Amino acid sequence: MKNYYQFFYFKLLSFFLFASVFAYGQEANNTTGTLRASDFRITRPLREIFQENNVKQTGKQNDDEIEEMKDRENREPQHFPLAKEGDLKYGNDVNNMQDEMGHVPGQQTKANWAGQTGAGFRPYDPSGAVGLNHYIQIINSTNFKVYNKTTGAVMLSGILGNLWSPAVGNSGDPIVMYDKAANRWFMAQFGTNADRKIYIAVSQTADPLGSWFTYTYTSPQFPDYLKF
Repeated sequence: MKNYYQFFYFKLLSFFLFASVFAYGQEANNTTGTLRASDFRITRPLREIFQENNVKQTGKQNDDEIEEMKDRENREPQHFPLAKEGDLKYGNDVNNMQDEMGHVPGQQTKANWAGQTGAGFRPYDPSGAVGLNHYIQIINSTNFKVYNKTTGAVMLSGILGNLWSPAVGNSGDPIVMYDKAANRWFMAQFGTNADRKIYIAVSQTADPLGSWFTYTYTSPQFPDYLKF
């Protein structure tokens, strides 16, 4: 398995882009393909990069300006016509449904802290992943924080595009994942409509504060919204 992961992370990071275009008189586009990275680098430890640059969050919007949509009372609830009384196959068990913020019946919260706010883009499009000792959350555009999984203490704050040298733009829709088989972290974002770039970063070790491998790809189409 070691050789497999070395090949996957160090030689070539391949992925498939699935796109379906639905339009009148037009068939779905199910093209698949493989891209080779146009640029590959190894960063210095993130704890050094972001300490030196004193990276701060991007422009803040006033949270009071953004209100929740007021259409809850007009939303039709789901109906399950095939469900029989007591049969949960086609419905939801009301005993396990979350009916209030921060509480799930039958479960106890192990850790609870406020996520990121104040990015310059709305919606936040948050993405989060949990590792052995850390939790990483990333939002538009494209700020990420590394938390201590137990205490919720912020261990590092940064902007994804600054992992590249020179730094790349941050167009949003970020993704973070944790690969428990390889014990590695993964972060990605796309570029612009014009450059069609795909930026992918994979941690060199299990420590997200350490060095990362960075990959740059050019997609034949604008890669919105990336799936891995």
